[in-house]
Amino acid sequence: MQELRSSDPSVRGAAKLELIKSARPDALPILLQEIPLTPGQTRAAMLEVLAVYKDPQKIPKLMAIALAVGGAMGNADVETQLSELGAPAARALIESLEKDCDPSDSGGYTSWVGNTLAFMQASAFPFFVAALRNGNRCQQIAAEEGLQRAYAEPAQGLTNAPPTTMETIAGLLAGVATPRVSRFMRAAVHAPNSEIQRIARHYLSLQETSAASNSEDQDAEALRALHSTDPAMRIEGAKALSQADDALKTSPILVKALHDSDAKVRAAVAAALGQLNGYSNDPRNERDRDVSCVAALAEALHDADPSVRAAAARSIADIRSSDPKTAQALRAALKDSDETVVAQAVAAFMGLPDPAAAAMLADVYRAEHKDPHLKGNVLSALAFICDPISQPVFIDAIGSGNAYERDEAVLGLLCTLKKEPNPDAVEPLLKLLATQSTYSVIHAVGATRDPRAYETLLRLLASPYPQIRIWGANALGELGDKRAAGALGALLKDADSSVRIGAAGALSEMSDYPAPKELLDAVHDEDSTVQVWAASALGNSHDPKAVAALLAAASYNVAAIRALGQSKNVSAVAPLMAILQDKARKTGDRKSAAEALGDLGDVRAVDALIDALNENDALFLMSAAQALGKLHEKKAVEPLKQLIQRWESLPSGQQGTGAVATFAYAALRELGVDTGRQVTGNPPHP
Repeated sequence: MQELRSSDPSVRGAAKLELIKSARPDALPILLQEIPLTPGQTRAAMLEVLAVYKDPQKIPKLMAIALAVGGAMGNADVETQLSELGAPAARALIESLEKDCDPSDSGGYTSWVGNTLAFMQASAFPFFVAALRNGNRCQQIAAEEGLQRAYAEPAQGLTNAPPTTMETIAGLLAGVATPRVSRFMRAAVHAPNSEIQRIARHYLSLQETSAASNSEDQDAEALRALHSTDPAMRIEGAKALSQADDALKTSPILVKALHDSDAKVRAAVAAALGQLNGYSNDPRNERDRDVSCVAALAEALHDADPSVRAAAARSIADIRSSDPKTAQALRAALKDSDETVVAQAVAAFMGLPDPAAAAMLADVYRAEHKDPHLKGNVLSALAFICDPISQPVFIDAIGSGNAYERDEAVLGLLCTLKKEPNPDAVEPLLKLLATQSTYSVIHAVGATRDPRAYETLLRLLASPYPQIRIWGANALGELGDKRAAGALGALLKDADSSVRIGAAGALSEMSDYPAPKELLDAVHDEDSTVQVWAASALGNSHDPKAVAALLAAASYNVAAIRALGQSKNVSAVAPLMAILQDKARKTGDRKSAAEALGDLGDVRAVDALIDALNENDALFLMSAAQALGKLHEKKAVEPLKQLIQRWESLPSGQQGTGAVATFAYAALRELGVDTGRQVTGNPPHP
């Protein structure tokens, strides 16, 4: 327990592993006493140790941590441990909502309670029922969210609980008319239970009848206004129809109105079409859109009135149709004689990745404009398109006195330099970095891959701010200068685990360098993410010392096994074969050993991999077959054919049947065998 507080991450990591392995009963009271008083990484390590103990004594301490951070949806350790404790934890969670709860706190503590209860399913069900009936709105919200996460699957309805339980749930929720419950009921109409279907249909019919009645009245009034002799009334009618529920029915009506004799009405109609059919990334927005109206809006870009053309360009941008004619129409609008229309077309390309527009946008940037924001928006559009042809514009804009333009130019360089490094960008970026140490500037400097940036980036590793140290490490990794290996290794002793992750990740971006001692130790770091990146970095280093370090970590770090394949060191073949053949090891370890053997390309592994084809785990077999394909030994042909025959003879519904055969066929093709099976591309990583 004392070593968990060490300033050395490798010492803390070793202590954590020892406590997890031993799980002594007398350690639990000490953990429970220390956790509330312990901050940061040490608390995280204690929580990992605490997970070994399935004891209700820890519920109050876990609840105290959860309450202190307002639930914090990302607090997975606390959430998982509470859900494993079942009914006692469910009671504590529900009762924690009795006081000082904000019912409007969407996504906060109340939602977190519902999410945690959902993992408990049957254990939490009695508390769901009680919460929905007791009048406490916060508990009701948590129960509603928990019920949906636990039982409502949009594709097939309510399937995860006994029929009588689900009938009770559906009946209880039917009395709560909210959008959340409506989504629940839309899933429930597909449930196999007829009573649940009846409840769901009745609920939805009541909601739809009420909504339809209101909608029909409003749409009828809007249509009358759209056909009024008064232009002002027609404009109001177009605005009202932009909110119609049925876009497929309403769009054709508005399209006809694009030919209105009054330009102001035409502009309002063009705007209404964009609002009615606009793209939304909100999954709750289930309304069908009529994207075919883009063709009519493209015609409106030739309207004699600039306000109509501007509204049409804006609506085309809002709809985000994939039709190539959309981009073609907007490119034409970039040459419009009216700056307002040009501005709307530019705004559209801020969300439309059309490389063909890059040169035209560059021309817009270089022209004179009255709108002070137009140049910045052009740079934003060019950054979104991310075509290296725009780099001269970005480099020029870095020196701009306008902060918005400068920031967008840096973002553009950050993206395009990753595709095509440009030495002309180095000096302007380094000059900017002297006064602006932001994520984008630092990473753009690294993306130049120019040795002139090395010394400047190296100095960032000594920053007193952890985030700057992380960004500096990331940038050095992208720079790819092996001189940074030692300094990045030293950063692996940083007290902040995020900094250590950044350093290990940066080292994994490099290859063929002497592995610093700190990197050899980092595969034992207390933070599992550091372990993973350190293993990858050691594999890419191709340092002979890396093999021993990776093997020492292979018992608890599966990434270390996989990294042995990256090492390209044949001394790893024998230990990897031992892991592959050890059936007492976890399947994930043996699967990773198969993949690593394939990467090493040493034919000594062929016989062991052929023997592995006689096993029955689908994922393991996929990896073994793929490895045999990489080794290109003809003796594997017949065993692979036998594997295909064995798995294709299994019932079609058995999990993994088709996938195993697919990987085996791919391996045969690697061995030069014409399988007579038309398969495009390679199978995914198993």
